[in-house]
Amino acid sequence: MEKLSRLTRIIFIMALLSFQLIEAQENFCLIEVKGMPQIEVKEAYRTAKKGDVLDSKHKIQLRENEAIKLIDGTGNLYEVKEVGSFGIDKVIASKVENNKVSVTKKYFTYLYKKMFTQHQNNSKAGVVYRLNPSGTLLFPANKRRIAKDTIRFEWTNEVFQPLTFSLVNLNTKRGFKITTNGNYVTLPVDGMTLKEGSSYQWTILAEGDLKPVYHNFTILKKADITALDPKVMVFKKELLELGFDKKKINALISDHFNIQY
Repeated sequence: MEKLSRLTRIIFIMALLSFQLIEAQENFCLIEVKGMPQIEVKEAYRTAKKGDVLDSKHKIQLRENEAIKLIDGTGNLYEVKEVGSFGIDKVIASKVENNKVSVTKKYFTYLYKKMFTQHQNNSKAGVVYRLNPSGTLLFPANKRRIAKDTIRFEWTNEVFQPLTFSLVNLNTKRGFKITTNGNYVTLPVDGMTLKEGSSYQWTILAEGDLKPVYHNFTILKKADITALDPKVMVFKKELLELGFDKKKINALISDHFNIQY
């Protein structure tokens, strides 16, 4: 009787693990899009974009020089780059082999959970995507750590209206403002305007703007960058082996380590 009970528990655990594996592979998150691939759902088409979640209801149409990369809930990577119209079965068959338990596999598991949760929240809220209004802060992102000799501050300003760039050193409380019709300002990390080891707050102010959005960032010291380098290089090497280009690798490094090189 005891053996039967133990066998029942083992069967139950195996069934549960199998269910979780199937569930994790039912949905795939798009993390890279090359070109303008089309997603088909019930004969309706739209252009694929990063953050889309695909399942068995979707079909993907790829033309020449187009490709997509996707991840599943267990951290597996998939790449589809053949011309044609495909279902999810094609995605599953296009798994990129990565047999070792790597830092990228762990990161992709985390990234999938983050992207899938965001997708679910947006779906429940009925989010409608619009162009960002003028003055929307783009870079540096909030709470980012920076490892650069110069920092390019970027924001949206399609109509070239006068906007005021404001920067404050959170350590000294000193700051300055510049009014410009453009959409970026580049400043050096020279020990005066910007200093290693210091934290800053920046924003863009429009006339009559009563509730500006602020982003904070910290400029890393050389010693902090050196301490991080070995981990970053391992991560970067694995991404190169998986076929990611330099621009995407830098974006993934920024997300994983919260650092901008």
